[in-house]
Amino acid sequence: MPLFEAAGWLIREDSQFHWTNRGYGDFGDFLADLSSEKRKNIRKERARAVAGLEIVHLTGGALTEAHWDIFWDFYQDTGARKWGTPYLTRSFFSLLSETMADKVLLVLALREGRAIAGALNLIGGDALYGRYWGCSEDVANLHFELCYYQAIDIAIARGLKRVEAGAQGGHKLARGYAPEPTWSAHHIPNPGFRRAVADFLAAERAGVQQDRQWLAERTPFRKGERSGDAHLRRDHPGARLALGLGNLAGGHFLGDLRAHRLAFLATAQGGQVEPFMRFDKIDRHAARATAIGDAQIETALRRSACRVRQATFHQKLRALATIAHDPCSLCPG
Repeated sequence: MPLFEAAGWLIREDSQFHWTNRGYGDFGDFLADLSSEKRKNIRKERARAVAGLEIVHLTGGALTEAHWDIFWDFYQDTGARKWGTPYLTRSFFSLLSETMADKVLLVLALREGRAIAGALNLIGGDALYGRYWGCSEDVANLHFELCYYQAIDIAIARGLKRVEAGAQGGHKLARGYAPEPTWSAHHIPNPGFRRAVADFLAAERAGVQQDRQWLAERTPFRKGERSGDAHLRRDHPGARLALGLGNLAGGHFLGDLRAHRLAFLATAQGGQVEPFMRFDKIDRHAARATAIGDAQIETALRRSACRVRQATFHQKLRALATIAHDPCSLCPG
C-alpha cells in the first residue's frame, strides 16, 4: 500500500474476519483456547449440523464435471436467496479444474450419497480462502460447519497460517474468526470528487478502527488470549455506552450492521437523526450516557419497545440514535 499511497491513490481501511492458526495439532487444540461456554456451543453446533450427513473434501483429480454441475446449482440458489445476480458462469468452474485443480478444495455434505450443500475454497501458499457456498436443503448450522469449521480443520491439516472466509459476517466472531484490518487503493483523478472521498475515508477510518476494537473484545478466546489488533479500553468515554448497547445489539448486531457506517434516516424523540451516524460520533455524546450507568440504560431499553429478541431493525436504530442524542430520555421516571 505505501507504493499506491506515494503515487497519490486513496487508501481505504476496512475489516474482515480471519481465523489464525496458532500451531494447533487438531480442532480440539483450537477449542482449548476458547472459553468453556464457547467450546460447548461449538461442539453442539457441529454435532447437530452433521447429524446423518457425510462430509467429503474434493481436490485435484477428484473433482469432476458432475461435482461442478451440483455446485453450480448451489451457487445459483445462493444468488437467488440474496436477491442478486450470480456473475460467474458454469464454464468458470470447469476452468478452475482445468487450470488450478490442486489449488481448489470443494467441501460437500452428503445425505445418503446425495450432495445437499457445498463450500468452495481456494488453497493459497499460507492461507485458505473461502469463497462460495450453497445448498439444496436447509440444515441448521450446516453453513457454519462447511464454511468455517471445516475450513479450520483443513487449515490445521495442511499447516496453513490462517483462514479468510470472505467479507462481512459478525456471526464469524463467536466461531473463532477475529477482526483483522484490510486495505484497498483507489485512483480518483477528478480533484473535487477526490477531496470528497478523501474526507469520507478519513472519517470512516476512525469508525472502522473503533468497530474493530469493540469486536476484538468480544472474541470467544479465554481471557488473556483474545485475537484482534486491539482491545476496547474500558475507561474510554464511549466504552460504557458501547457495552450497554451490547444487550441491544444481541449476538452480532454491531458486527453485521457495521455501526461506523450506518446509513439511515430515523426519527428519535421527534428530531431528525443524521443520515450517517458512526460509532465514533456517538462517543462524543457518551459523557452524558456514562452518568446514567449501565444498569439504568439496560432497564430503559427493556422498558422500551426495543427488546433484543422482539425488536425490528428500525427499532434498534431508533434506540441507538435516541441514546446517542438524548440518553436521559430513556431513563425511567
